[in-house]
Amino acid sequence: TFNVKMDPRVKTSLKDLQLLNELSLKCYHYRLQIAGAMSQLISIRNKVESRKDPNLQWPHLQKEADSIFYSRAAPGAISFTSIDGSLARLINILEEADARPTSQVFESVKKITDDFNQLWLIWSGVLKKIETL
Repeated sequence: TFNVKMDPRVKTSLKDLQLLNELSLKCYHYRLQIAGAMSQLISIRNKVESRKDPNLQWPHLQKEADSIFYSRAAPGAISFTSIDGSLARLINILEEADARPTSQVFESVKKITDDFNQLWLIWSGVLKKIETL
């Protein structure tokens, strides 16, 4: 066995280190959900496209789903791809920090959480439509 000790040069409190960890894990779990949804979309796309009888609703639903995942609209439009990139940057910031998260980090996590939840509701609705095909 061995003991892990805190680097004595790090003066960050345990509470602040736990906060860094919680925020990082929150971002990581959102990234996992996005990856799962992307896999789900690819699986659905393969299944629908392998059918012999074309479904007339699929092209419209595919376009709707793609707009959720890939930002091709106006700059600043949210998509799972843009959210995933922001989450990756935030995780990097949080993992490299050894101090209490800044107010900008808290604001960024809140904005990404709000954007994610908004887009997840839209994706859930599109997924229900797709499942009826």
